[in-house]
Amino acid sequence: MERQYKDSGNEWIGRIPETWKSTKLFNLCTIKGRIGWNGLRSDEFKEKSYAYLVTGQDFCSSEIDWSKCYQIDKERYDEDPFIQLDNGDILITKDGTIGKIAKVSNMDKRACLNSGIFVLKQRKETFVQNYLYWYLASPLLIDYNSYINSGGTTIMHLYQNVFERFPMLIPSIKEQKRIADYLDEKCGEIDSLIGIQEQMIEMLKAYKQSVITEAVTKGLNSNAKLVSSGIDWIGEIPEGWEIAQLKRFLTFQNGQDYKAIETKESEGFPVYGSGGVFAYAAKYMYNGESVLFGRKGTVNKPLYVNCCFWTVDTMYYTIPSEACNCKFMYYVATTLPYDKYSTSTALPSMTQSILGNLMITIPPIAEQQAIASYLDKKCSEIDKLIDVKQLKIEKLKDYKKSVIYEAVTGKINIES
Repeated sequence: MERQYKDSGNEWIGRIPETWKSTKLFNLCTIKGRIGWNGLRSDEFKEKSYAYLVTGQDFCSSEIDWSKCYQIDKERYDEDPFIQLDNGDILITKDGTIGKIAKVSNMDKRACLNSGIFVLKQRKETFVQNYLYWYLASPLLIDYNSYINSGGTTIMHLYQNVFERFPMLIPSIKEQKRIADYLDEKCGEIDSLIGIQEQMIEMLKAYKQSVITEAVTKGLNSNAKLVSSGIDWIGEIPEGWEIAQLKRFLTFQNGQDYKAIETKESEGFPVYGSGGVFAYAAKYMYNGESVLFGRKGTVNKPLYVNCCFWTVDTMYYTIPSEACNCKFMYYVATTLPYDKYSTSTALPSMTQSILGNLMITIPPIAEQQAIASYLDKKCSEIDKLIDVKQLKIEKLKDYKKSVIYEAVTGKINIES
């Protein structure tokens, strides 16, 4: 018998099966989040204690990675019984990257929430936990939140009074189980395909780094005579190459706080941080080729710049000498052993002195230029392959969203 449909009353949902019911989320679940911490100190976050303290960073796929969670004492756990967790609860992030979801299961001790997460506890036996998980994982929640917030595309917060009115579609328990089982299998297959592409990207990145390291330490002539560099992480180098300190070729300069200058979203001079461009300034700090190094935070990802730019105070910019090819120096910079010399704190840092005193391999200037040109071409080829893999991942993610959406709105009839 052909399935009959009716109007759901919500434009982001469309038509739904005639036998399905519709309600609001608050009719099915209690929704709670942490409000304040009553002066919780950083030293109260412990490796081992009475209860787990769950954050969005502890979500691993659809589950919680309990081994990653900080823990707190019983006194802190007892402060708020509404956010104490039970197996069967659903967690969802409400700040920053909203809509990350995890099922609470396999708890081996008590647990509660940090801030930034809602816990959903079932009021009635009207839904299957796994069905609710997939329903919330569908595009419906983001579409609803965007619709309520005037169609905005960048939603940084999920408000409780909005979330609790989220429209829920309720098929029979039997059909919920069929939908959940179907999505477990189908999305598992898609995730496996995504995982293969991600693994290939990592292999390509590793290959790219090996190509760079080989070129800047061994050169392009495979028949060149090699001699010991005297430095363990460099190994042998071609005869005639120098070993010298980085500061001989690059003069380090501190970046500056950009907040005192006028900035715009998409015009002016780029402002560089460790992650790349994040603002545009009315002034520039330096004009020309430069290698940028992280001073705090991301210290192992140098950048190459060849334009007018500003750089922030958590980075160094450099002025290259005439004795080096700046692009070659950038490739050398990607191979340096930052982990060996940076501070091992929560916010790693590198001093000018440490960076400047690092030893590097230096061929004659003509050979530097040849190596830089070779690596430009080779790395571009590898980057294009990575882009192809990344595009496949995005298409698979879009396909996964459509599969979930069609299943939880009844657009497809999943037979038993």
